[in-house]
This record gives sequence, C-alpha cells and structure tokens, in this order.
Amino acid sequence: MNLKYASPVVNTIMLSNVTDLTAVLSSMAAEGIAVTLASLPASAPTHANTPAASASTSST
Repeated sequence: MNLKYASPVVNTIMLSNVTDLTAVLSSMAAEGIAVTLASLPASAPTHANTPAASASTSST
C-alpha cells in the first residue's frame, strides 16, 4: 500500500467503527439500557473484564 493512502484508509476504518458503535449505543438506549459516560470504557474490547482482553493478557 502506498503511504499516501494509509491515512484515508485508517480514517475510513475509524469512521466505520464510530458509526457501528453509535448504532449499538442508540439501540441500547432505545431498549431502556442506561448508557452513560461512566459505562462507555467498559464497552471497549481492551477493557480488563472482556474475554478479548483476558485472552491477550493471559499466558498459554
């Protein structure tokens, strides 16, 4: 990949992630689930209590 295209590709991926997360959070709020600024860090895939974070930090 040519370096001049790296930034637009990364920006597109980030925009896609923001769009997906916004849709999920809106859906949760519509279902009556409280979505607060304090609860958002827990939704990150790298949060300590998620399976993905546990798998990346555990030694096999």
